[in-house]
Amino acid sequence: MGMHYGFVAVPAAVEGLVSEFAVFWPNYEITERATVPSLAAWFAWKREHERSVSARDWTPENPGVAVLGFLQDGDWAVLLDTSHVLTTDTEALARLSATFGRCLSFVIETAGGYASFAAFDQGQLMRSIDNVDGEVRTQGEPLAEEAGLDIGGYYMDETEALQQRFGLLAFTSAPTVEILAVATVDQTDYSEQVLRLAPAPVKKPWWKLW
Repeated sequence: MGMHYGFVAVPAAVEGLVSEFAVFWPNYEITERATVPSLAAWFAWKREHERSVSARDWTPENPGVAVLGFLQDGDWAVLLDTSHVLTTDTEALARLSATFGRCLSFVIETAGGYASFAAFDQGQLMRSIDNVDGEVRTQGEPLAEEAGLDIGGYYMDETEALQQRFGLLAFTSAPTVEILAVATVDQTDYSEQVLRLAPAPVKKPWWKLW
């Protein structure tokens, strides 16, 4: 069975991450929220409320809706983002770590043959691991939590093991966990970006929607 999720984690109470969300992603307006009792319920709420719109189809009247989630996982406040847009926003992740002391990002997308991990500390990227179709690239010195893991073959098993070593258990043991589901609208004006696109097609990373 494939895996598809992405999340950002900081050592804090989840209420603190929720209250600071607009500081780090000011273009995202929260339009609806609900508390759900489990990951399965969050995915169901997401399917019901989310609506994707490409940049070419974007208008102020048709911005699309992205669903995120916030939960407490032990000592970590977690932001769920299956679009992988926020989880790969390195500038915002660095700022998060400057505020909260540390920030971790995990992405796993087995349908696309992709897995990644990034750790930021005090505003700086300390470590990253990326597996794209079997090619693993790393940056920074290995963390203590990586000891004994097959980083050269970093994928599903290594992702789960690394999460457990950080004390992140919601995605490895799948407990019932209360989640704040939020529907958001990205207020970025993508019409200007579309006008600046070159005539020749440009290959984009698989997680980008435009």
